[in-house]
Amino acid sequence: DDVPIVEGYHCAQDAYGLVLEVLDGDTIVVFLTDPLTGGDGSATSGEDGNESEGDTGEPEDTSVLEDSGETEDTGSPNTGASTEDGYIVNVRLLGVDAPEIAHNESEEADCYGDTSADFLRDALVGETIILSRDSECQDMYGRELGYVLLAPGNNEWIFDCDDVGNCNVSWDLSGTAQVLMNDVVIRSGYAKVYEEFDNIRLASVLYESQDAAQSANVGLWAECE
Repeated sequence: DDVPIVEGYHCAQDAYGLVLEVLDGDTIVVFLTDPLTGGDGSATSGEDGNESEGDTGEPEDTSVLEDSGETEDTGSPNTGASTEDGYIVNVRLLGVDAPEIAHNESEEADCYGDTSADFLRDALVGETIILSRDSECQDMYGRELGYVLLAPGNNEWIFDCDDVGNCNVSWDLSGTAQVLMNDVVIRSGYAKVYEEFDNIRLASVLYESQDAAQSANVGLWAECE
């Protein structure tokens, strides 16, 4: 079932995926057993729109990582790359602008870039997620855009903040919680709101999280400003 994250038009149906890799603080590599499909059921990623009989959309293992091809360069996205078992897509966390990392030896990472990427890597790699969409599916680089939620059934992050931005992260072992990672990285000070996406439906939520992080002087707001 679709996650009721946003009301109104979705550019594609919500989908389950397995996070294979984190490229930086706002971009992840996800394995899907089925191609992403639009609201009318047409394929939006992958070589065709055929679905395997019996597929639930929830990946079973990470063995496809060996067949995923190169995914290190965020400037060369492999969105829709096909493997024998499914599809590999690069996903940009919608509304999130994390500091840049160094992509080669000649580059220098932005302040807090490596820390931001490490946080997202620790939180998501190997986890099943739900990719929930807004009105636009892809950015100019061909990366899928979406809200990334940790799926029910995993050990869930519980993210609780008071009115002044003091935050506590713990685990919910009941497997019933859903946590919006787009919000977590901004409220934790690992990223800012990407202002080019300020027309998205959850913009006000993300800006509130940014205000809380800035007021509490956490993360990049303490280290880089």
